Amino acid sequence: MTEIVSAECVIVIVNYGSHSLIERNFSGLDTKSSTVKIVVVDNFSSATERQNIRNLCGQQHWTLVESDNNLGFGGGVNLGVEHAKNFMPETVVLINPDAIIGAKALSSMCDLVRAEGMTLVCPRIEDTAGKVFFAGALLDMETGQTLGASSARRRPEGEYRQWFTGACLAFSQNLWDRIGGFDDDYFLYWEDVDFSFRAEQIGAQLHFASDIRVIHDEGGTQQAESTRAKSELYYYYNIRNRMLFARKWLSASKRRGWFFRSIPAAWEVIMRGGRRQLLHSLAPWRALTRGLLDGWRDSRGMRKF
Repeated sequence: MTEIVSAECVIVIVNYGSHSLIERNFSGLDTKSSTVKIVVVDNFSSATERQNIRNLCGQQHWTLVESDNNLGFGGGVNLGVEHAKNFMPETVVLINPDAIIGAKALSSMCDLVRAEGMTLVCPRIEDTAGKVFFAGALLDMETGQTLGASSARRRPEGEYRQWFTGACLAFSQNLWDRIGGFDDDYFLYWEDVDFSFRAEQIGAQLHFASDIRVIHDEGGTQQAESTRAKSELYYYYNIRNRMLFARKWLSASKRRGWFFRSIPAAWEVIMRGGRRQLLHSLAPWRALTRGLLDGWRDSRGMRKF
């Protein structure tokens, strides 16, 4: 029988071809004691990457959970948190491979969760120059737009719901179980919006900890994407999942408003990669078409990309 060792905090990281980022950003954390443990879920990308992440986790004494296929972000997180239960953690912290969290920030997030178990805690995320990557966000329930918490584009008469990014998020195991984990229907993007929505539905508080700072790794995959066209997956799932959320949670009248705006909303997603891409690649056009078509279909008939 495997001995169960308790931990105050378990960090869950979902890997998809990012072992070098994980090594760079997390090898410095002290996980040799029982205080902090790391669980890495490897969504299969290649045999070489699988061996690399095995070697890294073995060297660092981290727990590796291997998936035979790509479960997506939500599915990977669900698998990781399930394995984190073996450590009976007081707090679980989700964090992306391209994020850097210090021991003080990690401890502060865990303290907030311990102080109030029915709370999701999200830190301020910045790049190394101090530029904001995430500082809270809102969902416009009338239009389906996602906005910064202090956005000037807010309509004074609008209805808004707060949501937190899954890039760095802390919670108690009990709250996670009550919310029901991530909805893996989303596969990639919007699962954190859905999770935040369901958290508020059961009475949880969303606490944005502006004084806790986590660094977005400028050498990571997201930074690379920000300087050129986004991936086809990025476009497709952002377009498709906006309407999936509407199907799951909105009344018929509100869904009509979201669906009416689906084409301009999809175009706004495509334009995040700039206009030049449209002249050199069919990928954004494919994602635009398929994202809209799959978004308009009944969610039960939606397929993985």
